[in-house]
Amino acid sequence: MARYSRVFRMFIASPSDTAIHRQAVYKASYRWNAVNSVESEVFVEPVGWEYHVRQESNPSGGQDSIDTQLLNSSDFLIGIFHSKPGKSVAGGKSGTIHEIERFNEVSNRSMIFFSNEKLDPNTSTDDLEALRKFGASGFSMGKDRAPRSGSRWPS
Repeated sequence: MARYSRVFRMFIASPSDTAIHRQAVYKASYRWNAVNSVESEVFVEPVGWEYHVRQESNPSGGQDSIDTQLLNSSDFLIGIFHSKPGKSVAGGKSGTIHEIERFNEVSNRSMIFFSNEKLDPNTSTDDLEALRKFGASGFSMGKDRAPRSGSRWPS
């Protein structure tokens, strides 16, 4: 039987070293939908760069495809970091940080999480320092915005 629901698109912003964490977010949203979507008439649609970007020839690069196909149409954002900020894109910052900052220019519906799992001994100190700076900066949240509950800065 067909039914109507309000669909909220959840963009998962995360670098490649957070695959396990990303899968946990997908699984949690699927579980929430299974338990709550029929009665609440609300469906959370998790989207991310791994599964939801159409392959296309884009002269601006892959990040522009992520921005236009996913980020611009998302209702809220979950950001996840572990040991690195992610691969650099145009402008020198990581794609993940770019996504978070771009999203927060127009919305304050985001939560950023930093994993406290044990780090690989070969983790780059430069990457860790970049994450610390990003966390300490309040992640360039735009005008009149403050960190959302659920966010935790690395120490």
